[in-house]
Amino acid sequence: MSEIAVYVEGGGHTVHLQAELRRGFDVLLRSEKESARRKRCSLKLVCCGGRQETYRAFKNEIIYRDEKEPKVEGRVTAGICRASCPTAFT
Repeated sequence: MSEIAVYVEGGGHTVHLQAELRRGFDVLLRSEKESARRKRCSLKLVCCGGRQETYRAFKNEIIYRDEKEPKVEGRVTAGICRASCPTAFT
């Protein structure tokens, strides 16, 4: 199964605050998550603290993910979406 990861800046530095932000985005992106699920793809929200923490988490994911996945560089996660699930949102 392929996965779409959306890195979200904000949510503070505590697990509780990040969980609240994730719940809010889950409600906001409910239809997109269902669309991805129907196409056998998952949509994962990664809530981080500030801009640097978010960028660092995204960069670490790019560096350390499974070697079978296509390599994508940059700050925009849409490339990962298109590489893993080309029609997730159509």
